[in-house]
Amino acid sequence: MPDLNDVQSGADWQFSLRWEIPQAKISDLRDLLLHITRIEGGYSPQKIHTTLLSFARDGYVPSHDMISRFINSEHGYRAKRRDSYILLVYFLGMLRKEKRSLFAKISNSLVLEHFADYCEQYFEEHSTDLKFRDRYILRQSTNRAARSSGAASELLTVINTLALPENSIFGTDRLVFASKGNLQSSEEIEQRYLTYRYGVEPHFIFKSFTTLSKKRAPNSPVVYRNISKDRFSNPRSIAGFGLNLGTKLYLIGNIDEGSALEIVAFSHFNANRVLLAGLAMSVSASAELIAARVIFRKVSDFPNESEIGRRPYEALKAEVDGFADMMANRIDFDLTKPILYDGLPISQNAMVEAVSKLLRSERGEPRFTYENGGEFNPASSAQYTFNAALREFR
Repeated sequence: MPDLNDVQSGADWQFSLRWEIPQAKISDLRDLLLHITRIEGGYSPQKIHTTLLSFARDGYVPSHDMISRFINSEHGYRAKRRDSYILLVYFLGMLRKEKRSLFAKISNSLVLEHFADYCEQYFEEHSTDLKFRDRYILRQSTNRAARSSGAASELLTVINTLALPENSIFGTDRLVFASKGNLQSSEEIEQRYLTYRYGVEPHFIFKSFTTLSKKRAPNSPVVYRNISKDRFSNPRSIAGFGLNLGTKLYLIGNIDEGSALEIVAFSHFNANRVLLAGLAMSVSASAELIAARVIFRKVSDFPNESEIGRRPYEALKAEVDGFADMMANRIDFDLTKPILYDGLPISQNAMVEAVSKLLRSERGEPRFTYENGGEFNPASSAQYTFNAALREFR
């Protein structure tokens, strides 16, 4: 039964009042779109339409003609479908997060500044709303196959420009699966892994479940699947394939059927190892690009659904003991500006030693220590690790 908040009116019966754009904000929407189309490096109505098609269900995407008429109407243009306003506000919110420079010149208009904030908040909230995503965001578009078919020759041309060896896809199974030990009687062979990486916030770890599978026939492509939850505990699925070059394995996956791509790479993948450390590039729940070290731990059974998702480090401390350091990133630093100590130049190494002396008691004992008694020096890069995912620079 539809939600009581839904409007029961013809084709719009699934429409939720919670997604409605207030009528008072429609004029602000027009003014902000006008700004986006006229600013240098901005978006034309055609580009807005094309961008919307890349991530939204085409049945709800307003045409570039409708967008153009809406922007150029001085007396108020009324769209036939309120879905048009919804997707345009969603688009502006996403654009504000990704390209803030386009909104820099609206600072002299408090009304537009507030509306831009409204759009960004609208995007933040609705990008993680499963009902909203099921209705508007690209899942199984009716015209996707036709568009893909029409571009098939161009797609093959693009793939061929990579000049990949034939066995980079139809030979990956020899890298992923050991020649012995795959005794499953089914037509499909499968490797299972629990996967771990730090989240953006320090001390939080994302735990997920990954399978690498293939048909029993030799040189079958490797299928990559991952099941997880985002930081709001919403389910997240990734489906893709494996590609290898030498000993390097790349797993390329489609997140939530068209939201984004995830790429996981291993320098030396070995099917016989229980622990594998790689690098991952993905997107957060709010569509930010992130990168992190990732650990694959081979297991035999499927985990309980309640075990996966974002977990505090303390909750997984015993489970990740022995490879937590493999997820963290230790980076030595160099001072980018000369520093003085008591008015005189001092080198970085000498600075670390000087700080060590300053942090000792009158008896020469270090004031800051680890539990095992080892000295802690906040000036030394050797004392720190990067224990959070790398967020894109803004």
